[in-house]
Amino acid sequence: MKLVAVVTEDFRLYHQLVKALKESGVPFTTLMPSDEMPQDVCAVFTSLAEQQSISHPRVVAVEDNLRLAVYQARHALWEKERSNQLVLGVDPGPRPGVAVLGDGCVLATAQLESPEEIVCLVQDALTAFPSDSVLVRVGHGNAVMRNRIINSLRPLGLGLEIVDEAGTSLSHSRDNVHVDAAVSIALSKGRSGFGDEELPVEPSPGEIREVQRRSRDASGGRFTLDRESARLVAMGEKTLEDAIGEQDDAGRDEGK
Repeated sequence: MKLVAVVTEDFRLYHQLVKALKESGVPFTTLMPSDEMPQDVCAVFTSLAEQQSISHPRVVAVEDNLRLAVYQARHALWEKERSNQLVLGVDPGPRPGVAVLGDGCVLATAQLESPEEIVCLVQDALTAFPSDSVLVRVGHGNAVMRNRIINSLRPLGLGLEIVDEAGTSLSHSRDNVHVDAAVSIALSKGRSGFGDEELPVEPSPGEIREVQRRSRDASGGRFTLDRESARLVAMGEKTLEDAIGEQDDAGRDEGK
């Protein structure tokens, strides 16, 4: 079985890489730079400073981007050096699910903390998984989150489609519902041609109330965000944490 090797004397990088690879289910081994390299190692992951001292056909220098390192490890283990088409499926929501498929094969999945994080993930996928063409398919549900995602991806100049999630048919496990949905979306043909203008991101009253509910949970029930602050959070203009911090500071100032 092919596997990757972590070969470094950098204590911090060693533990970060081992943790990231283990959590991602990537088969790996750990070696010291002086150890003999097993024949089943298809790529070596090390520090930038140690890169030149390691003799192997495929040496990857890792700095701070552990997600990119994991994606590069997955690519090294894949049977293809380059795909005909890379498709990213996105299940929109406050914590979007994302799936990266190369020629129909699931290469990576993730659940993110905000819609805008998708740009960095897509850039990592483009770096790690070379492809002749790239397409991003976004589920049509949750219009505000969907439009925030599409607007953030436009500058990358990639193919974009909106997928009717009613047409997806895979069953979703309770623990991975957003990731499973992202795989379904990636496998489903969508519609493009929705113009070059930014899509509207005005939240509905229900979405504003949902942000207010989340603010109560996040603040331990101490307060609820006002409507305008909740609206800005729903639009992606502020993070929930920043809005809570601002309102908390304002409340303390008033109490002085």
